[in-house]
Amino acid sequence: MNNISSGAYADLRGVKLWFTDTGGAGVPIVLLHPNTGTVEIWQPQIAAFADHHIRVTKEASKGRTTIRAAVLTGAERSVEIARMLGGASPSPEAAAHADEMLRRARATSSA
Repeated sequence: MNNISSGAYADLRGVKLWFTDTGGAGVPIVLLHPNTGTVEIWQPQIAAFADHHIRVTKEASKGRTTIRAAVLTGAERSVEIARMLGGASPSPEAAAHADEMLRRARATSSA
C-alpha cells in the first residue's frame, strides 16, 4: 500500500472490523475501543507510532481561508500529542504522557 492512510472493513466470522493501513512494513498494531467509542480515541497513539506527524491548520479571516501544513519533529510533536490528549491547554500530566508515548514508540520501532 501507499503511505496514505486508507480504511476498509474486514469480515471476521460475522464481525465487521474497521482497519486502516498506513503502508508501513512493521508489525501491525491493534487498537480496540469500547463499544461506545470510535477510532478517534486512538489518534494520539496513532500519532506517536507514525513515521511522520503533520499538523494541518485552517484559519478564516476577512473572507479568506488559509490552510497550512507543517511537519512536526521533536518537541513540536510532543506538544501536539499532549494537545490531542489534554485539549488546547494540556496539563503537565498530558505533556509527560505524550513524552512517554513517543519514547515507547521509538523503543518499539527500534526493537
